Amino acid sequence: MNKKKLKKHLTDTVYIRNRRKNILKNTILLEAAKGQGIDGHILALLKADTINQLDKIYVAVVPEKREQVTTILALNKLTNATIIDYGSVDYFKKMARCEFLINDTTFAPIFSKRPEQKYNIIWHGTPQKYLGKDIKPTGFGNVQNNFFAADAVIVSNEHTKDVMINAFNLKDISDTSVLVAPSPRNSLLFTEATEVYGQYITTKKHYLYLPTWRDGGQETYLSYLTSIDQSLTADETFFVKLHPLAQAMAGIDFTKFEHIKAFPEADLYQFITLMDVIVTDYSSIFFDLFNTDKKIILFNYDKEKYFASRGVYENVKELGLKECQTVPELIDSMRTDGTADYAELAEMFTRQDNKEGSNQVLDYILNGQTASTIECYLPRNNKKNIVIFAGALWDNGISKSFFNFIDEYKVDDTNIILMIENRKVGAKHAHKLENLPEHVTYIERHGGPVATLYEKLFNKHYTTNKEPKPLDGLIVRYIKRVFKREFERVFSHLDLAQFIHFTGFDANSALLVIGGKEYDQGIKQTIFCHTDMVEEYEKKKNYKRKILLQTYKTVDDIAVVNHLIGESLVTKYPFLKGKVKTATNFLGDKLVRELATVSLWSDIRNKTVTVKTPLLDSIEKVVLEYGVADAHLGDILSKQQVNFPYLEQSLPLINEETSQVLPTGYEVEYQFNMLPYIYGYTKMKLLEDLANPEIKTYVYLGRYSPEKGVERILYAFEKLHEDNPNSRLVMISPHGMTKKIVLSYLQKAAMRESVYIFDGMENPYNLVRQCDALVLSSYYEGLGLVALEAIAAGTKVITTDLPELTRVLLAHGKLSDSILERTDIFFDESEYQNFVVNHDLIQGDFVDERSDSYPVFYEGDAMIVENSARGIYYGMSHFLLEEDQVYQPDFKFDELALISQKQYEDILRTN
Repeated sequence: MNKKKLKKHLTDTVYIRNRRKNILKNTILLEAAKGQGIDGHILALLKADTINQLDKIYVAVVPEKREQVTTILALNKLTNATIIDYGSVDYFKKMARCEFLINDTTFAPIFSKRPEQKYNIIWHGTPQKYLGKDIKPTGFGNVQNNFFAADAVIVSNEHTKDVMINAFNLKDISDTSVLVAPSPRNSLLFTEATEVYGQYITTKKHYLYLPTWRDGGQETYLSYLTSIDQSLTADETFFVKLHPLAQAMAGIDFTKFEHIKAFPEADLYQFITLMDVIVTDYSSIFFDLFNTDKKIILFNYDKEKYFASRGVYENVKELGLKECQTVPELIDSMRTDGTADYAELAEMFTRQDNKEGSNQVLDYILNGQTASTIECYLPRNNKKNIVIFAGALWDNGISKSFFNFIDEYKVDDTNIILMIENRKVGAKHAHKLENLPEHVTYIERHGGPVATLYEKLFNKHYTTNKEPKPLDGLIVRYIKRVFKREFERVFSHLDLAQFIHFTGFDANSALLVIGGKEYDQGIKQTIFCHTDMVEEYEKKKNYKRKILLQTYKTVDDIAVVNHLIGESLVTKYPFLKGKVKTATNFLGDKLVRELATVSLWSDIRNKTVTVKTPLLDSIEKVVLEYGVADAHLGDILSKQQVNFPYLEQSLPLINEETSQVLPTGYEVEYQFNMLPYIYGYTKMKLLEDLANPEIKTYVYLGRYSPEKGVERILYAFEKLHEDNPNSRLVMISPHGMTKKIVLSYLQKAAMRESVYIFDGMENPYNLVRQCDALVLSSYYEGLGLVALEAIAAGTKVITTDLPELTRVLLAHGKLSDSILERTDIFFDESEYQNFVVNHDLIQGDFVDERSDSYPVFYEGDAMIVENSARGIYYGMSHFLLEEDQVYQPDFKFDELALISQKQYEDILRTN
């Protein structure tokens, strides 16, 4: 075990054990910038008279900054604080036991505030650059969790208050008070610190340069500083406080300058009082200076580039401050006499600040006394909070079910809160967080369970094994203890009414449910089942059954998406009978219909082709990537024009629909030989095929997963294509365990140029709508949502006989069992078995359900076939051979939506 892990085990154990001990009354732990010093707020609080009412004051500082902090305390004649090493055993003891806790950013994820503690965050500045989800949708979980845990987040103006509430998703759901109050560090600006730092005032004029951190290009600092130094006189001193990383990367030796000096070991805000001019660029420190008479200059020589790479809040982007882009301009501005008038900006950003601000803030924290300069805002509304875990938001049926639910469920009294795991929602799916409905927000669970060493060992033993082990009965009580602690850490500050494990598979979140029940506090616990979990385990063994069974025993409700799944569960585990409730999936049909009408001409260029047509796409790659011989591609495509008659006829439509998605004022008129540059040759072929009425196109939409039965479609299509070359297959599939096997087969198959393979796409429905029939070949499904989506898009469906899907179609759609039995279709079972074995296409223990009857059971809104390779072959053959008819589905989506609404109301009922 390495030292880092050993230290983590030790600190976790220390923190847990000390959380069980009595609170150290009238003591406080102060921390600035994760122990990097005591600049700003912390020093201001230590200098305030009010803090002396405490019995003990601890300040957390990293060991390498201890000497510097000791010097600053001595210069300020402060003897009331005890320094403890940040991250040490003593630090975690104090974090667990001090009555009062104050920092200016966050504590580490280990932190879990006790009810008896009073925790306040005095935020470290006014944001100009984006924060939280405004930077990107994920990665802010620890800050968010600290905000939820805090009694108050203290900021200095309305702008910061609004940013904090919105960027970290406090709005509506958080009980944390957000205070607009005096900035403690700004109270230091009202008293000139000559007595403390007067020894540094040695010339007539003194300037302080505070550049912000930049990603890369740090060598430019040295270039500009050299030019500035050469422009200064003996009467001028130019102090520079670089970001620590910037100084290390730039390798600047300040002793080589004549008029430039490195910032001394001093408190920044006290030092500012001695300066004549403050020079910065994009550092938010300038917001703090509007109550002073200091001239502020923005030396933003790379403004355009910097703003292009970082998001900036529009309301603070341009404030009318003096800006300089060159060194001569900067020098001239610094030397110009006169003070600036920032009265209007001071009213916006530093209105609360005053000399006694530190005492006023401390009096609020320690004694609950509210001054006229402190305004309190509560983000929380009066609705109940329900948290739902829906996994990593991959493109799969469960994610679709979740998004359909939040889009369609009519809710008046509930805040729906999606919980995501830190770093689990990848960049490909993060956009879904940005497009949640207005009544849905999200939180990010950061960090993991805090446990002692033996608890971690027990947890590993318990969670590694899918089946019960002899010691499980003893170990499970420790598991409950660990995840009770974890549930408390994550949710105790959210006033939670219900926690829902929506995916129904994830073991970690299942353990969180178990911990939540131990924590109790009247919080309802629910888990969903989207498929037959008994059969799922028997066939795939792809989840930890003993953990989910323990969860089933624990929860209040088990929500199954159809009654057959519930019956299977209760048959296997009779003791679950009273907990099982049906929650029929919302279908999302309105959204599907809307997306299905989006222009495919303009949208398909963004859809990723997995396997391309070999020859011409290779030529295209050479042309487009290497910029050579582009005339040759035009020549080739001009000669190919006769092979694209329907695409050529569609040029007016392509131009019309493309112009609709271009910005106002832009016009376009494509010629045929421009199309390969827009679409690529493979997509051109597909568009031509879709437009050709002589060609019939099947589409598969789903994962590459054994239970999906893709091999049935591949065999049927290969056989049909031999006699019917005017048939095509489109496969839209983002991922899955059989993806490599399927692609390997298709790249060698004789009919490969008639198969179009796409990765997952944000909107597959306009492509599905243009196809003739969707094929659902699954061995089993909880519902088979994709079939109903295809019906909503207006595309015929061929599906295996999936019990719940068949029931729903019979109950709410139009089906007929009067099937014309064809004698010209022949299925060779032995040939099929050789096919799947030779190509290694069977993965998993799945068996066809053959019947004695004709393998096509129903026609109408969908063609329902025997759940077998034979059934799929017959269904696809029927569709290919039958005469074209106008498809007019009559499925009553509204009926099912009403049923889903009532069932979900029951699941979400918490009183």
